[in-house]
Amino acid sequence: MRSIRRRLTIALIACFAALSGLGGATLFFFARSALRGAFDRALEAKARALAMLVEWERDGSLEFEFADELLPDFITGPAPEYFELLQPDGQVREASDSLAGRRLPRRAATPEAPVFGDMRLPDGRPGRAIWLSFVPKLELTGDTQAPEENNAKDEKTRSDSGAAGSGTAVTMIVARDRAALDQALAQLAGLLSYWAVRLGLAPLDSLAARVSEIGAETLSRRIEDIRMPSELRPIRRKLNDLLDRLESAFSRERQFTGNVAHELRTPIAELRSMAEVALAWPDDEDMARRSLESALEIARQMERIVAALLSLARIEAGALPLERAPVDLAAAIGEAWKAFEEQARAKGLRVEFDLAPQAELIADRAILRAALQNVFGNAVEYAPRGGEIRCRIARNGEGVAAIVENTQTGLTQEEIERVFDPFWRSDPSRTDSSHSGLGLTLVGSFMRCLGGRAEAALARGDRFRITLSFPLPPPAAQEAR
Repeated sequence: MRSIRRRLTIALIACFAALSGLGGATLFFFARSALRGAFDRALEAKARALAMLVEWERDGSLEFEFADELLPDFITGPAPEYFELLQPDGQVREASDSLAGRRLPRRAATPEAPVFGDMRLPDGRPGRAIWLSFVPKLELTGDTQAPEENNAKDEKTRSDSGAAGSGTAVTMIVARDRAALDQALAQLAGLLSYWAVRLGLAPLDSLAARVSEIGAETLSRRIEDIRMPSELRPIRRKLNDLLDRLESAFSRERQFTGNVAHELRTPIAELRSMAEVALAWPDDEDMARRSLESALEIARQMERIVAALLSLARIEAGALPLERAPVDLAAAIGEAWKAFEEQARAKGLRVEFDLAPQAELIADRAILRAALQNVFGNAVEYAPRGGEIRCRIARNGEGVAAIVENTQTGLTQEEIERVFDPFWRSDPSRTDSSHSGLGLTLVGSFMRCLGGRAEAALARGDRFRITLSFPLPPPAAQEAR
C-alpha cells in the first residue's frame, strides 16, 4: 500500500542523509587536502634537496654529486624511496639504486609548477611522486684569479651561448610510499565517521539513559521533552504511554495481591474459630457437628476462590484448553439459567426471555456456559426482591449479543467502570460465602477467550446491563455445516 507519510518520511531521510553526507564529505575533503599538502611539501623538499646537487658542467654535461650515505632512503631495502634525474632529452642521467634498472613514469612539468601524482611504485606498493622541472646551476670557475675577476668571468660564462646545455631545465622525479598518508586518511575518515555517528546517536543515548533510570519503584516518572529532536518525540510519547500502562498494571497487581490476602484471611479466621469452638467443648456432639458443617462450607468457599484464581491464571497465560464447536446461543442461555430458577423464584423475581433471532456460534460450550452462569448469578444475587431480570438476543454489527438486565439500587456510573475488577463489590461489607468477587472478572476473561467482549452499562429505568458480544462465523462456514 502506498503511503504519503511513508514517501514523505523517506524523502526527508534522504535529504537529511544527503546534507549530512555533503557536510561530512566537505570536511573530509578539506582535511584530506591538508594532509596531502603536507605530504607533497615534504616530497618537494626532498626533490629540491636533490636538485641542489645537480650542476651544469662547462662542457654541457650534468654533474650530480649524490652520496648514498647522506640519503639512505634511496638504497635498496624493505621500503625504499626512488628518484630519477632526466636530461633535457628525456634520457636518464642518474637513478637511485633502489630502482635496480627499472624506470619511473614520465609526466610533463615546468619550472613554475611541479607536478604531483599517485602511482604504483616499482615494487608494487602504492606511492606518490613529484616531477620537478628546474634549471641546474652552472659550475663556477676554479681559477686562482682575484675574486672580482672570477665573478666577472663566471657571469660571462653563464651568458655565453656557447656553453652547451646552460640554462636548460632538467627533471627530477622523486617517488615514495604513501602508506603513511593512506593510514592518516583512513584514521581521519574513521574519526569523522565516529564523530558523525556519536553526534547523530547522542539524542538516542540520552533517551536510553533516561529510560534506564526508570525502575519498578519509579514507574511514576516520565520522560521529559528536553531538547529532544522531533523524530524522537513520538517515541517519547509511546514510551510514556507504556509507562502509564505499566504503572497501572503494577498498581492492579498490588491491589490484587492485597485483595486475595483479604479474601482468604476471612475464611481462614472462621476456620480457626470453628476449630477453637470444637476443641473448647469436645463432648458436645451438636456443637462439633455444626463446627464441621461450617468448616466444610468455608472450605468450599475457599475452593471456589482458588478455582477462580486458577482459571484467571490459565486464561491470562493462554493455557485454558478450548474445544470449539457449533453452539446454539438460545439453547446455551436456557441451560445456564436452570441453575438459578429456584433462587430467582425464592426472591420473587420476574424473569423475561426474548431469544430471537436464532444465532449459532463457534465456541467452547463449557466456557460459554460458565460465562452465562456468572452473569445470571450476579443478576439474581444483586436484583432486589420482587425485581426483574430480562435476557434477550440481539444482532450487534457483524455479530450477535446476549444482553442481561436486572433492576438494581444505588449503582453509579463510576462503579459501573469497576465491575470487572477482581474482588470488587459495590458493597464492601458484603463478604458472604456465596460470592468471591471474581464472577464478572471471569466473565470478561472468558469472553476474551471466545473472541468476544463483555460490557457493563446502566440502562433505562436504572437497570444494570451486561452485554456479551460474540462474533458470528462467516456465511461460508455456516453453509458448509
